[in-house]
Amino acid sequence: NSENQKFMIYGGQGVAIVNQFNVFNRWGEVVFSARNFQPNDPNFGWDGIFRGKALNPGVFVYMAEVTFSDGQTIQYSGDVTLLR
Repeated sequence: NSENQKFMIYGGQGVAIVNQFNVFNRWGEVVFSARNFQPNDPNFGWDGIFRGKALNPGVFVYMAEVTFSDGQTIQYSGDVTLLR
């Protein structure tokens, strides 16, 4: 199944830039980090790999900081479940 191969930031025309996007494991270690990119770009998505290895299924926390074209910056966070 090729569905949902990457966890990434999606946004509409109102998004100017994604300042940062981090994914953390349950110990708070950063397993993915990207900065200063446009939304909807799979090149800046997380594929469940960390240090060259596929991580075990589990729940990960994400945090993203997004600046909109009106200059407003908003922080988003939540969790994502990695399945294999």
